[in-house]
Amino acid sequence: SQQETVLKNKNLLRERLIALENLIRIKIEKAHYQTVDWTYKEKERFIPLFQGDTFLELKQLEKLNKLNDLNITLSKTDADHSLNLGLSYAKNSVDTNKSEAFNNSFGSGVNDEATVALTYSIPIGNLKTDTLKKKLLAQRNKTKLSQMNLKADLLVKIKVLNENIERYK
Repeated sequence: SQQETVLKNKNLLRERLIALENLIRIKIEKAHYQTVDWTYKEKERFIPLFQGDTFLELKQLEKLNKLNDLNITLSKTDADHSLNLGLSYAKNSVDTNKSEAFNNSFGSGVNDEATVALTYSIPIGNLKTDTLKKKLLAQRNKTKLSQMNLKADLLVKIKVLNENIERYK
């Protein structure tokens, strides 16, 4: 009934006032409750709040989706065949920690060495890469779902806010 609603609202107001008093550390007397100005504000005053909605969480999820797509592409290229070229060169390779007699007694050592390596690798078995790909796809789907849920929640909040503004007209 109406009296119950008034009583609930008074209790809610008192709870919030106590929280405010604790925050500012000042006691607010009941006589000052009437000094609060509850003037009506036109809906047009709230329009700037709705213009240029930038929801940082949505932007973050969009960037996370792009990152997941890049990770999926990267995992595909990492699992492919690869060709590597390696070059190395050593000149006057002598172990300075050993004595000169020890270095000379076991051969002349490597005085001049050049190495060229060409490595072609073919992945055998794809269980690990398939699992990684499935994991990345699941992460991408999870972030897309989170993004859709967040958009839906924000649309509901905007709709409720508009209805509350219309109701106080």
